[in-house]
Amino acid sequence: MRVRLNPLPVMSAFAIAAFALMIVLGVWQLGRYRDKHLLAVAPVDEVALSPFTPINNAVQVVYGVRDGAPGWRVFTPVRYGDDVVFVDVAHAPGVAPPDWRTIEPPKALASARAVTGIAVTPRARSAFAAKGDAETHVWYQIDLPAMAAASGLGAIAPYYVAMPYVTAAGRSEPNPFAGAGARDPLPPERHLGYAITWWGLAAALVGVYLAFHARAGRLVVTR
Repeated sequence: MRVRLNPLPVMSAFAIAAFALMIVLGVWQLGRYRDKHLLAVAPVDEVALSPFTPINNAVQVVYGVRDGAPGWRVFTPVRYGDDVVFVDVAHAPGVAPPDWRTIEPPKALASARAVTGIAVTPRARSAFAAKGDAETHVWYQIDLPAMAAASGLGAIAPYYVAMPYVTAAGRSEPNPFAGAGARDPLPPERHLGYAITWWGLAAALVGVYLAFHARAGRLVVTR
């Protein structure tokens, strides 16, 4: 069997560039998938801040999906020595952000002798995320300096503490946003899915390229 291909130069150049880009993106996503699996077993930085003093009238809410449902993480600042540290203490379910002025004092801090949890340094602010609103204390990504400025707190610690949540029944439960992968909460399986998607698109591009040339009489298969 012989294959004779007379490629279109411009189309071929764009197809090769697009194919290479899709393969590279797939490899990158596969790397992210592997990194996330390593993070799952990596040690985490646990802290215990004591004594501490909650700072009233400075609550911030940050969008966070929990168990596939939209909601809002409640961040309360505390004073620990000379530092001011934000603490992720609760999660309010719902699409619309709650009014920060109506949020009750978090039960996780009410009777605690120390702020205990996972110390998390948030990832760099993304230019693609929705813009936060300093006036309503609503944010779509964790931006500690901006959150502190919204309440006139000045300098803030470069990390926050993901503290165990306390349910309405008074039971403590693990903070679903805590852990070694807290800087990037996207699950590893998503990255594997993205890798397969990119490679699938690359394969589809090859199919479309060959079909187009065959239809134009530029790809001939003979025996």
